[in-house]
Amino acid sequence: MTKPKKESVFSKGGTDEEKKDRFKAGGLLAMGTLLAGGLFTVAWMAFTPTILGPELMGLFGPMMGWFWVLGNVIALGVPQTITAFVSLHADLDVEESRRFIGDGNRLVLLNGVAALGVTAVGGGVAFALGAMSLYTYAMAVTLVASACAGMLFWAMNSVLNGFQRIDLVSVGNFLFPIGQFIGSVALILAARAVWGPGSRWLVVAAVAGLGVGQLFGLVPAMLMVRRTGHASVGEIYDLRRRQGLFVKILKFGGLAAVSMVALAVVQNLAAPLVRIVGLYWMLFGDTREACLAQIGYFSTALIFGMATMLLVGVAIALMPAVSDAEGKGRHDLVQEYYTGALQQCFTVLAVFIMIFAVYGGRIIQLMNGPQFPAAVMHPLALLSVIGGGGVALLFVLVHLFIGLKKPAAAAAVMGLVFIGLIAGIGYSSFAFRTVHAAMWGFMVPPALGAAGSLLLIRVRYNLLFPWWTLLEPACCACLAAVPVALFMPDRGVALWFAGVGVMVAVFGAGLALLERRRKKSSAAQAA
Repeated sequence: MTKPKKESVFSKGGTDEEKKDRFKAGGLLAMGTLLAGGLFTVAWMAFTPTILGPELMGLFGPMMGWFWVLGNVIALGVPQTITAFVSLHADLDVEESRRFIGDGNRLVLLNGVAALGVTAVGGGVAFALGAMSLYTYAMAVTLVASACAGMLFWAMNSVLNGFQRIDLVSVGNFLFPIGQFIGSVALILAARAVWGPGSRWLVVAAVAGLGVGQLFGLVPAMLMVRRTGHASVGEIYDLRRRQGLFVKILKFGGLAAVSMVALAVVQNLAAPLVRIVGLYWMLFGDTREACLAQIGYFSTALIFGMATMLLVGVAIALMPAVSDAEGKGRHDLVQEYYTGALQQCFTVLAVFIMIFAVYGGRIIQLMNGPQFPAAVMHPLALLSVIGGGGVALLFVLVHLFIGLKKPAAAAAVMGLVFIGLIAGIGYSSFAFRTVHAAMWGFMVPPALGAAGSLLLIRVRYNLLFPWWTLLEPACCACLAAVPVALFMPDRGVALWFAGVGVMVAVFGAGLALLERRRKKSSAAQAA
């Protein structure tokens, strides 16, 4: 006689405690998976700038930004809409969830085919008429194709996320950075063998590597959706099965798309904008090569700063949980999820900022070589990780707004941040003519946008801001970082790693003590 299979925390049903456990476990698992796959992202971050060099990184950084912006334009907010409405109907009307699954993914597929077709045909005509070079045409097609692959992956994953199966979401999230690393290494080395080490075609290969990574995530995501038993891939992409939800999806998704596109632009606009203004007006050097090198430093620091997007894992767990609770009128559960999300966010951000404040420049030089000197990269790295932290927190809060079925609020916030980013980078670049000043222009608007979002959530949606979630990690990070920065010997890689270990240990111990004290205080008040 076989034993019945034990249910996991993700497949259990609907009691409040099970939902809370599922949310907490989901956020931790999603971040853990991204962190595990992130080992390959670290390898990719070390390989790509090293093999391309500062000048070609000055080209690739903006292209990577356009990859995410185009992907969100193609998706039109559909993945977020799928998650919001699948989670809303999952308990009471699974058939309605299936309708959103099918029409949502079909819509993303049609958008992708249309975008790729227009790019291929339009670019082909321009190339034939001599208005576009072969390099530009290849870059455009590769960029759009890679972005389409990414949005197909995220739309498929949104199905799993809607059912709050973060365990299944994590499979694709773990594999796509592996595919990105393997694809980038293979394609860049192949391009280098054909065109030589300084060729712009290496940048096309690097962009194609991004698309390969998304395909590595898409295939397992399809298999995981099939495993749930809610739909097969053939049914999902069968255009004859349209359910008439395109207009409803686009109406909600359109507002979500505004916020997601603005978020992607805020996350990725800095490198293209700095490149455009820096080269056109020669702001960062006396020669084009000197400007490109400075822009390469800026783009490389941004890649490291965006490691804070590990918080995507929190957003993945937060949106469906909030959507489900909001749909049932459970404000208390929404508050619980909000508090838990902020605790995870500020803890992760404190660790990143703490490490980069002490070792940021050394980490980049260690991984990318002396062509990225620590003295130049350290202030860029610290400013970048703070700015990246603001963007990552905005990512989580935008998904909270969407889960609350308030995409217009998210769109308004991100619109203001977008305007602030352009103004900030533009002013700082022209006023001070250094990439370090430009990084300040990137850092400030997302931080202000996150603060404004937290205030809006408190005033408009009556969700209390738990100050301890911010103050505890901030205090522990300062107590851990200051002694290491002042007294730890700075003599080699081994001591750097030891310093990081000491900081993390002190930080963790401090948080554990504060957590124990808070729980005792809560228990005493309850008694």
